[in-house]
Amino acid sequence: MGISKFMHMLEEIVAGQLETKDAEFGFNMAFLHFNTEEAPILLGIVNQSLDLGLDIETINTVWPGSISEYPIRIAKPGTYKTFDKFPASLQTVSKGLRVNIIIRDNTVQYRQKDGTVIEGWTHWDEQFINLAQGQNTVFDGHAVATKDNKITETDNNKVLTTDVEDIRFIFWDVIRYDGFVQGEDTRIGYNWRYNGLEHMMMLAYAKNQSPCYDILKAELVGSTEQLEATVKNYSKAVIKSLDNTWSNGSTANEIISSQ
Repeated sequence: MGISKFMHMLEEIVAGQLETKDAEFGFNMAFLHFNTEEAPILLGIVNQSLDLGLDIETINTVWPGSISEYPIRIAKPGTYKTFDKFPASLQTVSKGLRVNIIIRDNTVQYRQKDGTVIEGWTHWDEQFINLAQGQNTVFDGHAVATKDNKITETDNNKVLTTDVEDIRFIFWDVIRYDGFVQGEDTRIGYNWRYNGLEHMMMLAYAKNQSPCYDILKAELVGSTEQLEATVKNYSKAVIKSLDNTWSNGSTANEIISSQ
């Protein structure tokens, strides 16, 4: 991809326009996306030699925490039979290209789960600015290809090459931007985030009357007995404690379970 896609971030850092956490996040994203032509030059500057190579693991060994991984929440493999963190939500396993839609200062950025920027989706910027309601926000979900309002493709590469007007989004979470860039937000649980996502969609409907997005439906279960009875309707399900706060990585409060 190359550092050129991130020069605006570096310029904002140098100009002192970003808060510390935003600056760290921008630097990490820029650092992770040096391309194969640029990397040797950077390493030559760091090492004063073009004959010695460095990777992220080596850099973090010398300067701990210098480069962080892209923050993404992953459901932990588990079984409903031992899940005991109630009340909880039960959702089908969504399929598609995992995406984050990041809205900051009324600008929109589309990223894959490894942080790679998706180009060419600006067609939907206005809808997501309307959906964010003026907040710095990250929407988490899947992108899919559709035709006549029916999902036709969930394969990552095929979704990426689909005409942008046929792309639709299925969201199951919304995260405050400042918590996202820190890799953790302990302020609110999943119940409030999911309800907040529903409320944002309702408020945005006046402007987005043909929305390019929808919410992944959830069922509430309050006990082991309810979970056992309800999960039988799913071949594979994601189970989340409603108190589950957001953080990078996986947690026992959010599992993906098969029958």
